[in-house]
Amino acid sequence: MAAEYHITHDKGTTFKFYALYKDSSGDPIDLAGQTASMQIRRSPDDTDLALFITNTGVTTGGTTGEFSTGGGTSGTGGITLNGSSAGAAGVTGGIYVEFDAASSNFLPTGRMFYDFELLSGQEVTRVVQGRFETISNITR
Repeated sequence: MAAEYHITHDKGTTFKFYALYKDSSGDPIDLAGQTASMQIRRSPDDTDLALFITNTGVTTGGTTGEFSTGGGTSGTGGITLNGSSAGAAGVTGGIYVEFDAASSNFLPTGRMFYDFELLSGQEVTRVVQGRFETISNITR
């Protein structure tokens, strides 16, 4: 069962998230060879995405705020597995997620939903999920 964690993010700012993924004994899990993705949507059943983050990059909805799978606008950032709290490699079990302020600025304001999954071969593990609330920025 995925952990439940709710995120509040200030729109138009750089997003950074760090966690250590551990087994039931408290030992870090080696994430080498796995891929990861994080998706943010207005509702769990929405077919459009607000943001899609992977090991290889970030995709946003651009000025529309949402996009269909395979579309969207490239942003800056991504996911580092076995990473440190600064995004560098080298910490077993470390999960570092980052996207830039420009990508963040395209996010719709309000409550959305996200999940973070790991993929190893055909095995998918949902690690964490919850609400992703974006607070509107005043300075533009």
